[in-house]
Amino acid sequence: MQTFPEKSLRVLVIVVLLFSLPLISNVYGLEIRTETEEDETIYLEIDWRTDGRANWEIDGHTYEEERYLYHFLGTSPPGPKEIVFEPAQERFVRRIIWPRRKLVNHTYEGLPENIEGLGEHLNRLNLRENKFDFELDEVADQLGVLNRLTRLRLDNNQIEGEIPGEIFEEFERLEVLDLHRNEIEGEIPEELGLYSDQLMRLSLHDNKLTGFEDAGNLEDFFQNLADDLKVITLKNNKFEEVPSEITYLENIKELNLRNNDLEQLFSVWEDPENIEIDLNELEHLRADQNVLGLSGEPENIFPYEMGEEDGLESMIEMDRLYTRFYKQWVPRNITVDLRYNNIEKLPETIGGLLALESLHLDKSGLEGFYDEDGEFVVDGDGNRKLPIKLGELSHYDGDPSELEVREAAEILDFIIFSIADNKFEGYIPEDIPRDWENIKTIRLENNLFDGDLAEDFFQLEKLEVFNLENNLFGQDSGSLEADGLFGSSSMSASLLRELYAGRNYFVEIEDNFQAPNLEYFQLEENELDDLGSDFGSGLENLLSLSLYKNRFEELPESFGSMSSLEYLDLGTNVLERFPEEITDLTELDYLNISRQSGNPEMNRFELQGEMEGEVPDEITNLSQLVTFLLSNNELETLPEEGWGGMGELVFFQAQNNELVNLPPEMGNLANLEWLYLNNNQVEDNIDDNLTNTSELERFYIQYNNEDKEDKASGGVSGSLPQNSNWNNLERFLADANQIEGGLHDQFLQNLSFLEHLSLYRNEMDGEIGDRINVMRELVWWDLGLNFERRSEEGLTGEIPDTVGALGELKVFDFNNNQITEVPDEINQLSNLISLLGFENDMIEFAQDIGNLTNLRHLDFHNAYVGNNIVTDFPDGVENLSDLKYFSFGENEKMGGDVPWGEWEPLPEDALFLNNNELEGDIPDDLHTKSSDMVFLNIRSNEFEGGYPTQ
Repeated sequence: MQTFPEKSLRVLVIVVLLFSLPLISNVYGLEIRTETEEDETIYLEIDWRTDGRANWEIDGHTYEEERYLYHFLGTSPPGPKEIVFEPAQERFVRRIIWPRRKLVNHTYEGLPENIEGLGEHLNRLNLRENKFDFELDEVADQLGVLNRLTRLRLDNNQIEGEIPGEIFEEFERLEVLDLHRNEIEGEIPEELGLYSDQLMRLSLHDNKLTGFEDAGNLEDFFQNLADDLKVITLKNNKFEEVPSEITYLENIKELNLRNNDLEQLFSVWEDPENIEIDLNELEHLRADQNVLGLSGEPENIFPYEMGEEDGLESMIEMDRLYTRFYKQWVPRNITVDLRYNNIEKLPETIGGLLALESLHLDKSGLEGFYDEDGEFVVDGDGNRKLPIKLGELSHYDGDPSELEVREAAEILDFIIFSIADNKFEGYIPEDIPRDWENIKTIRLENNLFDGDLAEDFFQLEKLEVFNLENNLFGQDSGSLEADGLFGSSSMSASLLRELYAGRNYFVEIEDNFQAPNLEYFQLEENELDDLGSDFGSGLENLLSLSLYKNRFEELPESFGSMSSLEYLDLGTNVLERFPEEITDLTELDYLNISRQSGNPEMNRFELQGEMEGEVPDEITNLSQLVTFLLSNNELETLPEEGWGGMGELVFFQAQNNELVNLPPEMGNLANLEWLYLNNNQVEDNIDDNLTNTSELERFYIQYNNEDKEDKASGGVSGSLPQNSNWNNLERFLADANQIEGGLHDQFLQNLSFLEHLSLYRNEMDGEIGDRINVMRELVWWDLGLNFERRSEEGLTGEIPDTVGALGELKVFDFNNNQITEVPDEINQLSNLISLLGFENDMIEFAQDIGNLTNLRHLDFHNAYVGNNIVTDFPDGVENLSDLKYFSFGENEKMGGDVPWGEWEPLPEDALFLNNNELEGDIPDDLHTKSSDMVFLNIRSNEFEGGYPTQ
């Protein structure tokens, strides 16, 4: 026996180095543990040589051991730590653990050969998380000699093949088998259960297994494992059925069948009415993400008997787990999880699982529960309802830590009930919430529940999360108070933190709503027209409130008393003025007071009216605001001062209002990233404002007109900024304004991240600067309609040859200007989809566009007074196989040959080459090639040959 001084070494790190003589070739880590009879463990540093001899080190001193590795420590080594062994005491290698990913650079056809020599005493072998990619039958002989193994872990590798059954004939002591997360196929061999009857944990999840081998011994298989097996995890495989004999595992605690192909929970019962179910210790049953119910009768999914006296009802016994930290007995966490299946109905006796802590039935296709006759449980009106027996699931009120062990073994709290996203309908019986005294989470969302909510729901003092959104509650009475939600002082003592009641039919909230612990409150998409006179006064800890899409016209004065509120959504209501009450909510970081734009028929009821008038100056007191949304109203002015105090503002959207000012102080918003001011009546010069917002990413200020019906008048004026700090700008949209001047280099010089630039329909009358090559990320570039025949203005000169640097560009539109030339460098833009330059003063066009293989739309026609291209027809059009629309019509002077013979396919929709001086022979089959084309016009040229006859 070993003895240790008081401060002796108890744990030393092991590193095993494999040497290939005479040179070191492979080095990797190996953890070797040796155990005493008292189950203490010594860790040593070992040099494992290829001759099997070992040099080992304790506290810096190296000792050579002449014995083989699996038979070392036979004598007492000298050393400063004075580790003493009894004479002739032999120590053996008990455990081998290769640390994760230490063998990834080594090649093995099987397991390392050295392992076979350890079989006499080795009881734990852990080779997890390496990259072994052999097949299991290739290592069966090596594993078979390790007949003293109690734990075998080969998980998290790339092992393939089937599990060889013969190895289990030697593994009579095996307690843990872990092969999860590999590529193992086939069936679980019957030898596993017939010989390894001491197995406690079987982990085979995340493989490609298809089932249990059925050679007529399944009953013996599971009965042999029944005494010790506690955990089976088979999730993420390809099981189509699990045999009913698995119910013999009377001590199983965790059964995980998640994400397989199971149509029934167990295979067809021979006699489902009288079968004896022995899963009395089951704590976790997971069968979610299968196809339960796709075929078969409901009793084969979750048998009626599983909730009766001889079924899972006896699960109420508690694990006798004593923790030294809490000094108390801790109850088990018993779960039934059948989410994401196709179940039609479950037995009402599920309420007999008195030890159940969590019941998850979300998204399982449930329409209701069935009674002992197999029929739906219904109310007097024939509506499918929740069975009253569910109320029995929570039956203890007290602290388990104060109980004696015998008492504790008789109780367990039901705390989670989730049936979201199913097809339940009708009312909820009052007896259910009345009995759920310990419930913490209830999820009923996305069903068809209606009627009055039982008032007892809101007297559950331990309830923390309650979700009833997207049902039909309130459809009859309309009042939240009448439905028992509010108006009762009982909530003031509750622990309710989250309440989701959106998308129902509630009309009003009664006074005296007290919920001091409520943090998240969602009431969106109801029909609320009255929030009560004191709403907010009892919500001092509320963090998030959504009242989106209701129909109240004003807020009560008490609304500003929610001092902790951070998130507030008042969007799409019928507020007539900007509510000053919210300016007291100084902790807000999100405020939405916009209205929904789009189809009014999307609403259940018609919303009339929009907010008018001013945004109060006090709004700038909201110094924590990050997101501020007030779009689609009729607001006229913003505060002129105070914006510097809103230094956290990142997103500001105020489009589709009647705003006339662009406050200069907005330029001090150092963190502003998104600014949307489009569709207003702003006429300020942006050259004077917002140039210091260095974090700005998106700036939308298009369509700022006095008359929104006339897009050709009014709008932002002046030239583009010359000294902006917009180093992060990604999108700049300023269409339909009165911006003047050119696209000058001073504006372009910092736009290296710009992706979208749109200056369509302005009054620009200068040149395009050479610095466009800065915009290497540009995808969309619209400069169109700055001439529009209504004035002598428009962008002038040439497209700079630096355009070739815009390799990401897909859309380039500069129609209706006075541009004179498109350079040859345009051919470098291989990502272009649309190139539009019609109605300019074009004289020269690039002579090769064959690299624009993604081009679909090219238009340089001249319908009035404009383009007069004198260069020849461009080369390379025969490479543009995606073309849909191609036009050089009415340029009058464009000449050269059209490559009719090589040009196939022709543009899919339209081809306009009319009124030019183009040459070449028109092929006889042109009418065939163009038969599906919508428009074809090649008249008034110098072509030869016959014209199309069809």
